[in-house]
Amino acid sequence: MPAKEGNIYHYRVDRMDSVTILGAITDSIREDSFDVSSYTSGMFGMYDGDKLPVKLSFHQTLINYIFDRFGRNVEIVKEENGWVTVRTEIVKSPVFLGWLLQFGGKIVINEPLSLVEEFRSLLLDVADSYAPTTLE
Repeated sequence: MPAKEGNIYHYRVDRMDSVTILGAITDSIREDSFDVSSYTSGMFGMYDGDKLPVKLSFHQTLINYIFDRFGRNVEIVKEENGWVTVRTEIVKSPVFLGWLLQFGGKIVINEPLSLVEEFRSLLLDVADSYAPTTLE
């Protein structure tokens, strides 16, 4: 993740064939001041982009998945019927939407509405792909 002009760039190490390790650390990323855990907590699949504040509701049985993804410092609010809510930040990506999908309806996006609608549209498109007429 070298920094250039104050930005951080991500590279797929598995696609590199000639790698040279440099001894110098740039001024914009210092080992003693860069918190990798904090930086990656809202990232999915290392997609780059702006962080987006989200509100998610999920069944309490998924609490460890939430902690694994966003850390233990997120504020959890108990709701009704075994559900809880968390506010956090994510980098929106197809991998984030796929991560949600693995839990079925046990995690729900509440905010922002633009992300709710984007996810709903994706779900409808996928459902249409499995319509009986397309499987014949």
